[in-house]
Amino acid sequence: MLLLFLVALSVFSPLLFSGKAIFHRDYHFITYPFRYFLGQAYQQGVIPYWAPNVYGGMPFMSLFHPGVFYPPSLLFFLKDTV
Repeated sequence: MLLLFLVALSVFSPLLFSGKAIFHRDYHFITYPFRYFLGQAYQQGVIPYWAPNVYGGMPFMSLFHPGVFYPPSLLFFLKDTV
């Protein structure tokens, strides 16, 4: 168990101790815009069935990654204070 822990620690040490992240590429170009759109839709009080700004429009709820019904996405109901 100690050996497995040390191997995992050595693999993830840049994430734990250097402040680096593993999502720097896809997060900015794919995930963040979809999360922003989801947050805006929730703050307007609508369920986002359709994303009009992607490829001239595409179904939003059927995509794999937006997480419309994912429970932590309920945090998007909170208003921004900044």
